[in-house]
Amino acid sequence: MPGLYLLLRNLPFSRLNAHFCDLFLSEKRTDRDITAQFLKILASKDVYLRLRREFHRLKEPLKTDALDLMVQMDSLSSMEILHDILEHGQLHEKTNAIQLLSRHRSIFSLKTLSIVLDDVNPSLRIQAIEAIGKVARSDGISVLKKVISDPNKQVRQKALEVLSYTDNANSKELLAAFVKDEDQELALQAMKVIGAIGDTTHLAVLMEEIKNKSPLSDQAVKVLLHLVKRQVIEPIDLLLKLAELDAHVLSTCIPVLFEQDQSINLEEEIIRILKEKDLKGRRPIYHAIRTLRNPKFIPPLCQMLKEKDDHLQIMGAELLGGFQAKEAIPHFVPLLQSENWLVQEAAITAMGRIGDPRAIRPLMVLFAKEPEYRYALAKALGRLRAKEAVPMLTKSLPYEDDQIKKVILEVIEVCNAYDIVDTKIGRA
Repeated sequence: MPGLYLLLRNLPFSRLNAHFCDLFLSEKRTDRDITAQFLKILASKDVYLRLRREFHRLKEPLKTDALDLMVQMDSLSSMEILHDILEHGQLHEKTNAIQLLSRHRSIFSLKTLSIVLDDVNPSLRIQAIEAIGKVARSDGISVLKKVISDPNKQVRQKALEVLSYTDNANSKELLAAFVKDEDQELALQAMKVIGAIGDTTHLAVLMEEIKNKSPLSDQAVKVLLHLVKRQVIEPIDLLLKLAELDAHVLSTCIPVLFEQDQSINLEEEIIRILKEKDLKGRRPIYHAIRTLRNPKFIPPLCQMLKEKDDHLQIMGAELLGGFQAKEAIPHFVPLLQSENWLVQEAAITAMGRIGDPRAIRPLMVLFAKEPEYRYALAKALGRLRAKEAVPMLTKSLPYEDDQIKKVILEVIEVCNAYDIVDTKIGRA
């Protein structure tokens, strides 16, 4: 080809131009492609001007081939013709023009294609959007902004499809707008695209959907957790952001956040957030911790027992009892002296559930001092199989109500302690 180029350059231009132009405008389609290559090599303005003069008398498919060649020879000047076709041409002419522009990737093509986005025919708008996706560079995709409010769902859907494989700042801005689409199916699709992109660009959009409890809030949570799993967002960062929002949402995220956390004491932050919430906000987080049953929560929960807030003490006792945290036993002892009987009962129950023998002595002391809590205390001592408490329980048996008597007898039975109590009482 370079040798042929030099040969052609040495021949008289005017004769070659006229000859190949005649061939191009008259020969069959198969030969016309070859002739077009020669005309591009010659790159003559005379050829371009002739094609432009004769363009409107040409018929298809020669007309489209001539326009294609003109764009390759002088794209800027040819855009005037394409502009005219896209505004005033027939449907098939507009379709051909769009296809041609999609093959010639330039800023001129992009500007010309944007004209079609205002066309009354939705199928043409869809074709133009697809072509824009092929032509647009990083800053060109912004021409699709006008499509966001297009009345036709299929048109908006095609724009969303183009945005899904165009990863740049402008496309991300448009995706955020599509999340607000009136059609929930499209809005959900936009949310999924945001998740597939996998960066923090749309973090504010996702958080807003959750805050507003929109129909997409569940999907927004899934996207955020997906970003955590991909290590795009640190678990602690998302935890702190979610802490400002709905406690129920936070509670659903805690297991995943905890699973992904490898480096920091996430449990301490979760307990801190639990403390800061009101009574209603604490409950979902409490249930999440209880379900998770991770021993890493034990130290901060033990510290929570020292809070002056009775509600937090009760929650901490219930959780530590569920974890069967033996290291928590010393922390429960002060709660046995609480002025709030609910706190005392929570501590008693937790100590019984944990099953550590260290709990027996303080529970026996309280049983001797506080008649009000003997039902809960007897239950706890039974769980602990506290055989050493049987004589004390047996001694109080004649003075208790029927409910407590039943529990004391169950303790004697579970401890198999008939050998150390009076036979008559033990088998009553």
